[in-house]
Amino acid sequence: MTSLIPNEIIDSILDKIDIVEVISSHIPLKKIGRNFKAPCPFHNEKTPSFVVSPEKQIYHCFGCGQGGNAIGFLVKYDKLSFPEAVRMLAEKVGVKMPQSSFRETTEDSFIQRLIAINGTAENLYRSNLSSQGGALCRRYIKERGISDDTVKTFRLGYAPNGWEGLINFLKGKNIPLDAAHKAGLILPSEKDKGYYDRFRNRVIFPIFDVRDRVIAFGARTLGDSQPKYINSPETPLFTKGKHLYGLNFSKKYIRDKNYAIIVEGYLDLMMPFQHGVRNIVATLGTALTTQQVRLIKRFTKTVVMIFDPDKAGEDASLRGLDLLVSQDLNVRVATLPKGYDPDSFMRKEGREAFEVIVKTSKDLFDYKMDLLSKRYNKNGVRGKTAIATLMLPTIARIPNEILKAAFLKKLSDTLSIDEAAFKAELKKTKTDRYSYHEPQKKTVEKANPVRHAEMLLLSVVLEEPETLSDITEKLGQSEFKDENVRKVIELIDNSIKNNNKISPSKIINQFDDSVMHNLISEAVSIRETIANKEKTINDCINSIIKDNIRERLKSLQDGIRTAQQSNDSETVTQLVSEYNTLIKSHAKR
Repeated sequence: MTSLIPNEIIDSILDKIDIVEVISSHIPLKKIGRNFKAPCPFHNEKTPSFVVSPEKQIYHCFGCGQGGNAIGFLVKYDKLSFPEAVRMLAEKVGVKMPQSSFRETTEDSFIQRLIAINGTAENLYRSNLSSQGGALCRRYIKERGISDDTVKTFRLGYAPNGWEGLINFLKGKNIPLDAAHKAGLILPSEKDKGYYDRFRNRVIFPIFDVRDRVIAFGARTLGDSQPKYINSPETPLFTKGKHLYGLNFSKKYIRDKNYAIIVEGYLDLMMPFQHGVRNIVATLGTALTTQQVRLIKRFTKTVVMIFDPDKAGEDASLRGLDLLVSQDLNVRVATLPKGYDPDSFMRKEGREAFEVIVKTSKDLFDYKMDLLSKRYNKNGVRGKTAIATLMLPTIARIPNEILKAAFLKKLSDTLSIDEAAFKAELKKTKTDRYSYHEPQKKTVEKANPVRHAEMLLLSVVLEEPETLSDITEKLGQSEFKDENVRKVIELIDNSIKNNNKISPSKIINQFDDSVMHNLISEAVSIRETIANKEKTINDCINSIIKDNIRERLKSLQDGIRTAQQSNDSETVTQLVSEYNTLIKSHAKR
């Protein structure tokens, strides 16, 4: 690996980490024999082909070919840089990371710089809130029923009604304004080449990532300015649809309760949290996104949505239903009385009434059916058709075939329409099921016999490195046609000569290229197909040698033809002799 992090540190982390624990904190795994399986998080599939090996400490998908170790999984799934993934796992297993041995890449250093700038801004906003000038903001916070403890927990702040308060503070800290602009804190002035503060006369809500780092800010006006709420723009740190407000505070409670409540805004989350309902997250005021669903799924498979009881809130719930269902989550929807949102309901009715609302939430079928029945006449033909047309795509997205069948039966009973008609229509219904995955080109092609033989040999060597000497004695490293297989073989050979400990997870870490990671994980995964190791080794070696002979014979035939056309009898004689010798050798095999 070309990373500047010493291999000894990475190896120490890989020795201590459990890849099953790492991956299962992101996606649900099911134990199958010695391994664990799941639908692949990196491509669209119905039948699980994503395998995690606790013994080899690697993962591999037989569908799309993606594979690697725990570090590689975090890099790909969480979109972390390599140093960030190493740092995260090091903290998890208690491996100390000496700063001198951890020189960051330019990109990684830039991200850390933006986080530090956000932290500096947060400190100013919090200081402003407790200052004499923050009296108006403190009064607003008190009127909204937000306690001092909640202010402290969520680190609320205040941006005064000025144009350069933050700018002057950053200048005093020698922080470049262009970096603050890239963090989304200030805006370029149209009048001159300067900047002005983005947030003015507003309550400040720091937005955290799941690692408790300030990545952005939300702000609510204290006056009549529009819009009422604004957020930081998208930055290298922050993409609105990839984060859930409050998850850094609530993830422990979500795991403990084994379900998450999803609401829309900052105060919709903050007030229930203040009253003890803490397994709750907010969508930052946007429609639920695939990235947010992925985040939730790391901590639970059950969610209760509580959106505002107006048409916009109902439509948001319907969109969220389809997305959550396609991810195989258990979904329920709680409905508040008209005129309430989670914030106002909790303040007026209290925790007990709020928990009753949650407990009496409806499953996805009943909620959507009740909602559509209010919009369409389910006793009329056109109304039934409209309801069925809107219900079927949701049902089609359910991965569990038993649950899907149960809902089809329920739809048939509710609308008094033959179930067979729905099944026929369902076959024609085109859905974007599993569309929460990023499009992924399939990287695994059907292997030709020679490549398969080389992969089988690599599989054996990865598990039993001591077999390499016998294989290379009979075959030689240069006989491997696949350049990538040859690279791995050479690396293992060098590791043996240097008395280095060999494991698939550590071998993977010696390569930057994801193609190499996929190849190694594939080789490890096919090891279980080998019943007789000695026979497999001999068969594979013979297969490779035969193919090499066939290629050489073809090359000799071409050479003989060329020599004959040139009337080069001496070369013809020489090539024919070699050709006949190879023919005899080939026949013996």
